[in-house]
Amino acid sequence: MRTPTILTLLFAPVLSWSATYHVAVSGSNSNNGISIGTAWATPQHGADLAVAGDSVVVHPGSYQGFAAMDHSGTAANPIVFTTLGGSVQITTPCAYNNLDGINVENVDWVVIEGFTVNGMPRTGIRSALTDHVTIRYNSCNSNYKWGILTG
Repeated sequence: MRTPTILTLLFAPVLSWSATYHVAVSGSNSNNGISIGTAWATPQHGADLAVAGDSVVVHPGSYQGFAAMDHSGTAANPIVFTTLGGSVQITTPCAYNNLDGINVENVDWVVIEGFTVNGMPRTGIRSALTDHVTIRYNSCNSNYKWGILTG
């Protein structure tokens, strides 16, 4: 005769924290980024550190492009790169490939919104090998090959 097995599952609460980080032309990447007074200097620093649920708010100014390739968001907690209060210009390509202004590659659940990306050697905003990437409210003009490329 078989004895019934009772399986008990215990569920521990999962805590997740999301943060809003700031980038400003007057910032420093040695700051903590949690306010305009302690903003980071580059969007790339935000792309290197942001994880699911985080937002990177880029304040008006001109910046080098960035590559978001290290962390994915989730359906409930995407990683958001957004602009605040006026013109945010990406004026030089990201250091990853020196071809694209913003490169989102091999990550999922990322939002890119509000950037002006003009005059890049290849693409204003590139999203490749990704799923669930939202690209909205951006302006991409006079780039050599594509304004926005997805693949």
